[in-house]
This record gives sequence, structure tokens and C-alpha cells, in this order.
Amino acid sequence: MKQIQDRPVATVGDRKISPETLHFSVQDEMKRLQTQFKDVISLEQLKALRIHQHVLERMAQGLALEQLVHHLG
Repeated sequence: MKQIQDRPVATVGDRKISPETLHFSVQDEMKRLQTQFKDVISLEQLKALRIHQHVLERMAQGLALEQLVHHLG
């Protein structure tokens, strides 16, 4: 039986976004924002900004664009 953490958090066409990929992308974005704001922004503030949701949306949009470009050839 497939474990929950193995299930994709999103599917765009035939591409899937794994929980692990999302996790690393969120970590990268949090580091980028903390660097940009000179560590003034806290982890709690980042969570309140719904960073996970924003990163997931950006990843899904990127996959959709890739598929569109591939389809257009």
C-alpha cells in the first residue's frame, strides 16, 4: 500500500510534484526571503504568508508552462 508521503501533493498533466520536492523548494524560498529581509522575518511570519501555498502554485504554473511549450513544439 502506498504511503501518504509518497503521494504527490499536486499533479499537472502527466507531471507530479512530490512532497519532498515541495519541501525542498519551500526551504529554498524561506532561505531566500530570510536573506532578502536580513533575517528580520521569522518562520512564523513566513508560515502566516502561506509560503507553502505560493511555492506550490509557482511550481504548478511552471509545469503547466513547460507542458504548453512542449505541446506547441
